[in-house]
Amino acid sequence: MRKQAEEAYRKLLQTAYIMACDGLPLSHFTTLVKVQRASGVNLIQGCDDSNKAREFVSFLADGIRDKLALIMASATAYSTLTDGSMARKTSSEKELVFVRLVRGGIPLYYCVALQDLSEYGDSTAENIKKAIDDAFIHKLNIPEASYVNCMSASTADGAAVNTGVYNGVLTRLSEERGWLITIHCVLHRLELSMKDVLKQQKKFVEVNDFMITLFYLFKQSGKIKRSFEDTAKALGLQVYKFPKVHGTRFVSHQRRGLDRLLKNWIVLGQTCENMIATGEVTRNYTYSPKLKGVLKRLQDCEFLAVAVLYKEVLDIVSKLSLKLQMSNLMVFDVQSEIERGISSLDTLTESLSGDALVALGLNDLLLYSSSNFSLIEEWDAPAQDIAVETGGRTRPVREATLVAPRAASPIETGNRDACSQWDDEDQVPLARLRSLPEQHDDELVDNRADGGGADAPDRYESQ
Repeated sequence: MRKQAEEAYRKLLQTAYIMACDGLPLSHFTTLVKVQRASGVNLIQGCDDSNKAREFVSFLADGIRDKLALIMASATAYSTLTDGSMARKTSSEKELVFVRLVRGGIPLYYCVALQDLSEYGDSTAENIKKAIDDAFIHKLNIPEASYVNCMSASTADGAAVNTGVYNGVLTRLSEERGWLITIHCVLHRLELSMKDVLKQQKKFVEVNDFMITLFYLFKQSGKIKRSFEDTAKALGLQVYKFPKVHGTRFVSHQRRGLDRLLKNWIVLGQTCENMIATGEVTRNYTYSPKLKGVLKRLQDCEFLAVAVLYKEVLDIVSKLSLKLQMSNLMVFDVQSEIERGISSLDTLTESLSGDALVALGLNDLLLYSSSNFSLIEEWDAPAQDIAVETGGRTRPVREATLVAPRAASPIETGNRDACSQWDDEDQVPLARLRSLPEQHDDELVDNRADGGGADAPDRYESQ
């Protein structure tokens, strides 16, 4: 009898564990238990409400913390990763704490805690550090001396509250550990640097604005959406929902949006033509000019070529981003992965003729020749002691930057038509991986609760 009771409790705990891992609300526990009973599983009566689910999850959390504490006690060193977010419903600030350590020669990540910063006051660097300390010392019961001595590195995004020179979270952690290596997350830097670079290309910005227009057009007009689906059904084609492309993860959102745009191109154009020809939008002065503008863009071959090229660039950067997200990535692998990404961009540039890029209004991409790139490491020395050679000229730099040299001017290449538009000082940074403007980091933090996705299904199915 006791064995049967243990087995029944084990099944209830497994149900609660899966529910918690999938992020389901506690009220779903009752439904999950009913489904198991309907399938013939013998479970204990009176253990199927949300209160029991909360109790089970609490027991599971305590067991996981005890196991993690033993793992960390056996580790000679580990690094921490922290990031903040804002809860959608309560709008309370949370701080997620991860730890990375090596077991059996394999680097592993463990989630330590999700701290509610409202318990500590405002989201200041001091309070964030207190939340991180409490996660290790009080929740995992790790001795304070071990917590201080075994932490070898700490990573965070570029928000001023984290990376501030005098009072940032990383600075405060370093005050107790003179050896601590502080790292500005390379994925954040990659996202923000590519966002800076690609938005300097006017043609790419136009494609981005076009995708934003489509997202809101379909979100606000059910009539256009239905006509779009009917057109796809008549043509026997499958179309996809236009996603939100202006979220915080620039590369991922833009690439996904471009993929959907290119797949929907023909059906979207036919939909616009049909609605304009039948006069379905003439009575709505809000959507009529927008559809005509969309159709004009879709009929522009140059605009299509720019969208395809934009997608090719983001495909390369997306592969680099995925490489940098691998759990077994080592610090010394980062530089080689970045160099491979630059080499791929260089190959893409070499495959396109200069005349084609100028014709598309993307002549600045001629600057993306990786053969002349120089990676400048960050120094503590004065700015005049650090210099990068660009186009035969040497200029001092204060922070590490991956810089593309000035391309040959139109006068040098004999392109007289472009001379009037050429700025001799034009330089395009490809990836500022060591330093980024503070306002961009703040923008990332302010918008980090924005999931960037849409709630509706990803795909419209044609019957």
